[in-house]
Amino acid sequence: MARYTPQTWADLLAGGTPTSAARFNQIEANIKNADYRAAARVFHNAAQSITNNTATALAFNSERYDQENNTASTIHDTVTNNSRLTCRTAGVYEIKGCIEFAGNSTGDRAISIRLNGTTVIGTDYRAVPASGVGRISVSSAYALAVNDYVELLAFQTSGGSLNVNSTGNYSPEFSMVLVA
Repeated sequence: MARYTPQTWADLLAGGTPTSAARFNQIEANIKNADYRAAARVFHNAAQSITNNTATALAFNSERYDQENNTASTIHDTVTNNSRLTCRTAGVYEIKGCIEFAGNSTGDRAISIRLNGTTVIGTDYRAVPASGVGRISVSSAYALAVNDYVELLAFQTSGGSLNVNSTGNYSPEFSMVLVA
């Protein structure tokens, strides 16, 4: 969606030019599409193994939605670079992720949001509770430029590989929405 550019309006008596039907149609279309901000929420429908002591970008093979301007979007691709959510409209985004590790009471767990493969822009790190099930989430508001991408990373120190569970509507889930 193109950013709104304020217009200078003047009536005919003050020397202004009357607006056209095409201009009014454009205004109507922009009002209609204002509620269709760039947004995507993705998930993986199977458990994913995370190697001990290795930050791993999670894969997402399914989408709950991927939209912009009331049409399907390309923020996410379920096949190519499916760990990424890619900015198509510059602005400030609210980015969120949540995961659930398989039960294991050893070590620590972490989740992070990584920008463009290098910069961590949000993280949560915690010791595993006595139950061994590690549920963890992260969020960050961040200004993204066109073609910036974010990934959700999982990290654990159980001493061996450990799964991120696939739990309906909760794990693993990753989303971003344009907020400003």
